[in-house]
Amino acid sequence: MVSASPMHAPLNLALYLVTDPEMTARRGLLETVASAIAGGVTIVQLRHKDGPARPRVEAGRALKALLARHGVPLIVNDRVDVAQAIGADGSSCRPGRFAASRCPRLARSGRNRGILHHR
Repeated sequence: MVSASPMHAPLNLALYLVTDPEMTARRGLLETVASAIAGGVTIVQLRHKDGPARPRVEAGRALKALLARHGVPLIVNDRVDVAQAIGADGSSCRPGRFAASRCPRLARSGRNRGILHHR
């Protein structure tokens, strides 16, 4: 399910890229995503489950800058705090996790375009 705040149009999920540090290691995150943008990706999810927040935020800010130039929204996996620090367009949250309990509040703040809840 994708919910959008009243201030923003729904997210276009036509071609959804999920990034992963291991899968993008050979070419690098930004080069991988730039190629995906050229191929027509409509939304990107930063999936970086392990490790401290700082490297996620740094990678996310660089990714957000690239995506913003092309009008492609950024979703952050499970970490609402990282999504807020980056200025991401939304968060992907699974029920039962700490981050998921914070997702509706973030959506209501008007700072988030969408929340993806996985069931």
